Amino acid sequence: MSPDIQEWRNLFLQQLEGRNLPHVHRFYETLSEKHLFTIVAHELSHHSDLFLDEFGEEREDSIWFEELSS
Repeated sequence: MSPDIQEWRNLFLQQLEGRNLPHVHRFYETLSEKHLFTIVAHELSHHSDLFLDEFGEEREDSIWFEELSS
């Protein structure tokens, strides 16, 4: 992991290649440290070993941060 915010901007922008999403592109071009830390914390929570639920099983008491696809 790099602390360089420009490297993070570039990483996020690379994921938009071939997509016409100007509002998302502008957001990533001007990504602030606050936004970066929010995104990184969110994504790292998905990989935390502090929560014991299995992602592959359907459970009523599943972990709070598992996202649903629409």
